[in-house]
Amino acid sequence: GPCSAPTGQNLTAYVPTDIDQNTRSNPPRRGCNEPAFLANDLAMDSMTSPIPPITSGVGASITVRFKNVGSTPIYSALLYYSFNGGTPVAYSYSGSGLATCGTATITFGTGITLGAVNSFKVYTALPNGSADSNRSKDTLTYNYFTPMSGTFTINGSAPTAGTNFNTFTAA
Repeated sequence: GPCSAPTGQNLTAYVPTDIDQNTRSNPPRRGCNEPAFLANDLAMDSMTSPIPPITSGVGASITVRFKNVGSTPIYSALLYYSFNGGTPVAYSYSGSGLATCGTATITFGTGITLGAVNSFKVYTALPNGSADSNRSKDTLTYNYFTPMSGTFTINGSAPTAGTNFNTFTAA
């Protein structure tokens, strides 16, 4: 994408434009297409909390990192998370102008209690109060499970129950 560091050799004297006839940067980025920056383009970069391994029954805050992959500084945006398909929780970001390729981290005010199965959806919306120019990088999903604990067996002769599994795949 536009925020990835240029990695190619300077061949602009021989190949001055990409496949779409856009002028190559110097040094150019890999591939046949020199990506263009769109104006208001925000991407969800990662969820930094909670992270595995997780413990069921423990409270957790939701912390996310997002990135400006557009050409315009980001002064405001909406960030959301939903937990196990529940109602989305919103955070209204307001900053002094997140620069192109810059990242910011926020922690939502509403936390959750982790269970055995935890499904998260984190996403961005309305950078600078406008429609996002490229929505393909707006959403990330995570599924976290509590790790197995104890002694388990794989015994095809015994029934699958409790701590025994018939096959490795079943475990």
